[in-house]
Amino acid sequence: MGEELKATGETLILFLQPVRSIHLHSHLIGETEPSGSPLYLYVFCTVGFFILLLACINFTNLTTARFAGRAREVGLRKAVGAGRFRLAAQFLSESVLLSAFALLVAMVLVELASPLFNQLTGIQFSIGSILTAGWLAALLGLAIVVGTASGSYPAFFLSAFRPADILRGASGLGRRGTILRKLLVVGQFSVSIILVIGTLLAYQQIRFMKNKDLGFDKEQKLVIPLGRAVREVESFETVKTEFSRHTGVVGATASAQLPGQRLSCWTTKLATEPDEKLRAMNYMYVDHDFIPQYGIQALAGSAFGEENDDELQGGYIINRTAAEQFGFSSPQEAVGKRMVGCYDEKEMEIMGVVADFHYQGLQSVVEPLVMLYRPRMFRNLTLTVKTEDAEQTVAFVKDKWQELFPEYPFDYFFLDVSFDRQYRAEERVGKTFAMFTFLGLFIACLGLLALASYAAERRTKEIGIRKVLGASVGSIVQLLSREFMILVALANLIAWPVAYYAMSKWLENFAYRISMGWKTFLLAGLLTFLIALATVSYQSIRAALANPTDSLRYE
Repeated sequence: MGEELKATGETLILFLQPVRSIHLHSHLIGETEPSGSPLYLYVFCTVGFFILLLACINFTNLTTARFAGRAREVGLRKAVGAGRFRLAAQFLSESVLLSAFALLVAMVLVELASPLFNQLTGIQFSIGSILTAGWLAALLGLAIVVGTASGSYPAFFLSAFRPADILRGASGLGRRGTILRKLLVVGQFSVSIILVIGTLLAYQQIRFMKNKDLGFDKEQKLVIPLGRAVREVESFETVKTEFSRHTGVVGATASAQLPGQRLSCWTTKLATEPDEKLRAMNYMYVDHDFIPQYGIQALAGSAFGEENDDELQGGYIINRTAAEQFGFSSPQEAVGKRMVGCYDEKEMEIMGVVADFHYQGLQSVVEPLVMLYRPRMFRNLTLTVKTEDAEQTVAFVKDKWQELFPEYPFDYFFLDVSFDRQYRAEERVGKTFAMFTFLGLFIACLGLLALASYAAERRTKEIGIRKVLGASVGSIVQLLSREFMILVALANLIAWPVAYYAMSKWLENFAYRISMGWKTFLLAGLLTFLIALATVSYQSIRAALANPTDSLRYE
């Protein structure tokens, strides 16, 4: 819903939006807090689903693998008249009850883990927020669905065999059951490997954004927000001089905005262009020390100097992207041209052109920028301080503030810390992915350990005979581990293209991003291979070290 208002040649559009949609879908200027990302919500829901799927696979896998433990029960019950439907219902009810009990345990674990979760996500959550009738009904329904889904195949699998075959000792498992378990192991580790690759690439992207050359110096920049104290400032040059009296302060500059903060945006055009050529450009209001203090490279023309610090007689400094948008073939060509910009439609010449620098995070491309001398807009003081005596310098700055502005509270921050907060959402994604990855690998390894134990148990007599005939411990470990390692290798081949596609889509959200090299995929494969090998080897070594006499007596 929107309505247009026209006044003084400008068009304002008023619109309404649902309050519930503001957090995830509103990205307007001046939001009370940064908006969330529906993409990350979908990603986490998907990952959570796959973690739950891993647990269901484990249950299905282990239940069918342990068929022999309940085979005689099934045979005897069928022999005395129990029908297949009743047996299936029994096994399903066991699965659902187990899932319901797991729900209770999960709620306790959620309450215990909520402080860590709140610290990780930056939100405040407690188990009480979901203890409502609607949420409890949804969770109970989820437990029933999970219990039914994970128990369906084992229930119908166990109830399908004929009692005569079971009672005379036939396993009933057949080749089909073995193939199913192998496929489930491959599926488990495929999901785990995708999570590992996602975690590694997320951390690489975050590290890339934090370490990339931004085109300006953000280190050792102590920023003092002036706040209401700005009304007491008669001369910013005097204030800069006062704060620079300490030997730890090597430079000072005043500005309205800082890199990493929201900038003003105004329509801009060349003086010779018609109004139809208006372009939206970002504006920064800075003094003549800003460009040299921030180490921004000048490409053509001159920077603000004390001789043209009068905002009525000064000019504009634009970045390379702005010069290109105006159609200039080189930065030198832009110098001296007249430009109409800002909200007051003042016409001044372009004094100089600077190289593009990332005044916003690396999620977006460098946009056209206009720098303008406007002392009445200044709200921040940036001090360049030495590294070795930063604490003493901060103490001096605080004392000087109390001397100059005793009625106003003192506040400060370092620009590098403030700038990197733009990547807070990505950091949380990386940490959450790491947590999910650990959980996924843990569940997969639990299932693999149980299957390896079952495989070793079924081959107990074979192992005993091999040891009597002179087989070494290493050869037996290799025999028991080889099959599972082939499955993990197959899981890598399946997971790599899926992970490549998924992470390519995620990286498209960043204007500047890493390239996905083969080393990351190889590292993820090697990591999961070693974890699986360690898991299987533990059980294999135990079986290989067992006394062959006991193995041959095994029933």
